[in-house]
Amino acid sequence: MHSKIQLALALGLTTLSFNTPMFASEIPTITDVEFPLREKYNECEPVSTQQLAQWVDSAIIVDVRNTVEFDVIHINGAVNLLVGKMTEAELLKLREKNGDTPIVFYCNGVTCSKSYKATQMAVAWGFENVFVYDAGVFDFYKNFPQHGQFFGEQLDATQAQTALISKEELQAISIPPADFIQKATTGGYTVFDVRDNKERSEYPINLPGIKKVSMDQLVKFLDKPGAIPSGQFVVLDNVGKQVKWLHYYLKRTERSDFFFLAGGVKAWKEAGFDADGNPGAVAGVNTED
Repeated sequence: MHSKIQLALALGLTTLSFNTPMFASEIPTITDVEFPLREKYNECEPVSTQQLAQWVDSAIIVDVRNTVEFDVIHINGAVNLLVGKMTEAELLKLREKNGDTPIVFYCNGVTCSKSYKATQMAVAWGFENVFVYDAGVFDFYKNFPQHGQFFGEQLDATQAQTALISKEELQAISIPPADFIQKATTGGYTVFDVRDNKERSEYPINLPGIKKVSMDQLVKFLDKPGAIPSGQFVVLDNVGKQVKWLHYYLKRTERSDFFFLAGGVKAWKEAGFDADGNPGAVAGVNTED
């Protein structure tokens, strides 16, 4: 690691200049966040929200999430490289391996492992001055909305607060497995399974008339008149995290005739339902992002 950066991080200094936009005294104090994956990925050097705000105009910031999530919200100037497809050659286009400019990887938050995995990959390829921002894009945007984009727009603090979907708002349209199955089997609801092919193969859901589409496809359908039925519909994912992103797109269409499976297929299985929606003991699913 570059000695100046390492020393500054160790001392907690915020005056290290990579064309920093503000002084330390101007940055609000932010409550510490628990980081459950840091022990597992202890070789990754974390950067704080305050430090990233200092570097936002000068560091190379890499968003390793999918485009559906990136298009909803991302940090200004971030490059979108999906962690599962990121290559050494792509990083070399951004900076030489021993460059002084920090490279910072981020994803959704403290339980999201994508940013750690991307950092590991970069280090393994020989890149220096590589950091992980593991507090996630939401923590950053809530504290520094002036350094973020929401559906391609720059919002002020009040607008940003209103735009973000609260936990309570998401919970209001998330229903437990028994209620989800009841709605899905009455014939009055169209069912969408937005899991990826690997997740579906691990545990197929066999509800009548279920439509298996990727999140990307479903988001694109929203812009096509008639592509999604005008009636009510329900959506399931793997662990209840992807539907949050779909909620942002649906909110923009002003539709309100839908429900999500709370906790995804993980909750379905934990509640004891089999693939057909019948009671039966089954195993859990992987919950790491």
